[in-house]
Amino acid sequence: MEENFIKKLVGLVKCTVCGHNYDPSDINIVGQEEELWLLRVSCAVCHSKCYVAVVISEDETDDLARASLNSSRNADAITSDDVLGMQEFLEDFNGDFAGIFLQG
Repeated sequence: MEENFIKKLVGLVKCTVCGHNYDPSDINIVGQEEELWLLRVSCAVCHSKCYVAVVISEDETDDLARASLNSSRNADAITSDDVLGMQEFLEDFNGDFAGIFLQG
């Protein structure tokens, strides 16, 4: 899957702080392993930054694009509790994203 497609897909998502749609130039691919992509996203308007983990297979691209668009329209704003929860998670995180997403 091409990096441009991933950036375009994430560009459908709005910044949870200011609601601005991300531009592909706001998205940097940090890493990719098989179906897992790790992205660093920076909002050009409010300058908030976040990391996004995307798991996608080649045959799910159309469904994911539609789901991403719908979820971004209904997304709740990130709260301070969300940020603290992520900080606590990252303190003990070993970097195994595939292990997290393949649990189930």
